[in-house]
Amino acid sequence: MVRDRDIVLFLGAGFSKPAGLPLMREFGTESRKDYAYLKKHADADPKATAHRLGAREFVRAAETFYSFQELCTSVLTSRADTENLETVFGIAEMLHHAQVKGLVLRKQVVPVADVLTYIKLWLWKIYQQLPILNHRYAIDQSPYERFFEILKPIADRVVVVTTNYDILFEYLACRHGMPVSYPMRSGPDLALGNTERFVVDAGSPGSIELCKLHGSINYFRTEPRDPNSLAISRTLGGKIGRSRLPPTTPAILAVDAFQELKRNHPEMMPELIPPTYAKLSRAVWVRDTWQAAFRAFQSSSRIVFIGYGMPETDGFFGAFLRAAFVKRGGLPEVRVINRSKDALRRYRTLFGRLQDEGNPASFEDLTENELREVLGLAA
Repeated sequence: MVRDRDIVLFLGAGFSKPAGLPLMREFGTESRKDYAYLKKHADADPKATAHRLGAREFVRAAETFYSFQELCTSVLTSRADTENLETVFGIAEMLHHAQVKGLVLRKQVVPVADVLTYIKLWLWKIYQQLPILNHRYAIDQSPYERFFEILKPIADRVVVVTTNYDILFEYLACRHGMPVSYPMRSGPDLALGNTERFVVDAGSPGSIELCKLHGSINYFRTEPRDPNSLAISRTLGGKIGRSRLPPTTPAILAVDAFQELKRNHPEMMPELIPPTYAKLSRAVWVRDTWQAAFRAFQSSSRIVFIGYGMPETDGFFGAFLRAAFVKRGGLPEVRVINRSKDALRRYRTLFGRLQDEGNPASFEDLTENELREVLGLAA
């Protein structure tokens, strides 16, 4: 018999950091490395092998992000605030909701709607990649190998909730024989490469339910004015534009993937949302996802937070958790994998004393036995 899904894994940016993806607070600085790389592709002769079809649009997105970041820095006291993607993305979203029409960026008036669009596109470019697949980075994959081998026998007991935009979890889960499903209604599959899927229909046997609270780099809105026009790319591998990928690599990772998708859907844009209070007033898929996460928190016997800092700025999520626990009438067992003492302090404020607070650790530091113990699987 399939057991109830009684384990919730909440994955923050600290889960993806060991795979080479930047933390939100590092986004401004880290993304400049990719900007320099893309600029070379964009400036190359269109007939040269170094040229990439989508590079020029990504460069334009990056330059819009950086000019808006400069504007934000001019009115904030800390440069560190505007290196944080969440801060910049949230400010742009608030300006949009306040119906501000345009901003002067580098002596040009740019519509706020365009600023928001370009921030999403630049965010998409940075988080669509998986450095862990690139041999140039020599990333240690052993923490993920341990994690997914332990997770595989209990896949039907697990709900994963994440604020991450990347598809690291989906890719690695699929590679270990555990496809994932998203608990919401969506439109058509945006096919790229071959027809094999790394994301399956909701409720498929053997799949892990994955709630992506802020969207995902394989979510797209095909009609800009219709927030419910969600389509998903679920396919693997192949040749895309001038980018070639192994058949077992998610096709969405190609630099030219976005350009290829827009051939059939010219108005299509990534469906990514910032961590603001307006998030639940948006599309049906957002409400479906948050409701599924609420049910998971309400019914779980164990919640394991991995690499999530529980930021004080996200008061919404704290209220969301409290509501789930009020509904259930008490707390489940809570485990926290986070090296930061400040983060652990914030967890204690929310949950009281933590069982593992005397031994803080990061995800990549956990041994196999420690992982089993955290998941409640110790002998």
